[in-house]
Amino acid sequence: GVYACDGLAYVADSEEGVYILDVSDPTSPKPCGFFNIPGAEDVFVADGLIYVPASTGGLLILRYTPPVARTTPTWPLYE
Repeated sequence: GVYACDGLAYVADSEEGVYILDVSDPTSPKPCGFFNIPGAEDVFVADGLIYVPASTGGLLILRYTPPVARTTPTWPLYE
């Protein structure tokens, strides 16, 4: 199954697990997360939680926190 919200697509793959893709630019989706859940049958997201029914382990409830963009610290240059 596939679930999309807030610029992310959650894709359940019964062989591998759940992929999370940044689809804010639909012409160029970018992988941004993965949960190794063999048997993932579907995926649903609500209130910041990811619900995954899996044939190998019932219903899993997960939380995904997107990576934070790296920033380069800057210091003032004194002369």
